[in-house]
Amino acid sequence: MEYRFRSPTRRPEDNGAPPPRYRRETADGMIIERNVAVPVRGGVTVYADVFRPADERPAPPLIAWSPYGKHAGSQVTERYPDGGVAPGQLSGYAAFESPDPLYWTALGYAVVNADIPGSWHSGGNATFLSPEEAACGHDLIEWAARAGVRSGRPSSVGRLRSAKVHGFLDGGDDGPAAGRMVPRSARKGQ
Repeated sequence: MEYRFRSPTRRPEDNGAPPPRYRRETADGMIIERNVAVPVRGGVTVYADVFRPADERPAPPLIAWSPYGKHAGSQVTERYPDGGVAPGQLSGYAAFESPDPLYWTALGYAVVNADIPGSWHSGGNATFLSPEEAACGHDLIEWAARAGVRSGRPSSVGRLRSAKVHGFLDGGDDGPAAGRMVPRSARKGQ
C-alpha cells in the first residue's frame, strides 16, 4: 500500500534554491550544523539542522520531524497573530512547530529539526502518518542516539501534525534510543 499524500509539485531547486550544503558555525552560544545528511530506510537521505550547546558536551536531543521546513523561522506571530505567542518570544532559529533552539540549548539540550522524506531537499516520497514515515523517523532517532548529540534518551517534540507523528516514530521500540514524546513545542511553560 502506498501512502503518498501528494505528488511533488516543485522542489526547492525549481525556485532557484541551491542544493543542500553542510555548514557548521558557532553563534549565540550554540554549535549550529545545517543540512546534516542522515541516511534512513530505503536508501533515502533526510536533511536535519542540529543545534547543540557551544561547549560541545553531549546533550539529550529534542527531535522535531516535520514537512514544514527545518530552515524557516517560525513566523508564528505573523501568520497567527491571535495564537498566544508574543512577538519576540521565539528566536529566529525556531522552525514552525519546533522547539526554539536558542532557548533549549541554553538549558543543555540539543535540538534536531529534520525535514521528512519527500519534503524540501530530503529524498524519498512524502507520506502522512504512514508506516514508511514512522520507519524513517525511527531511523532519525537512532541516528541521534549514535551521533554524539545525546546524553540520555532522545525525546520528540511537536504540536498538531508533529505531535501525531511523534507518537509512532519509535515504532513501539524500547531499545536504547527509545525516548519520550512531548506533544507540544513548549517554551517557558507554554
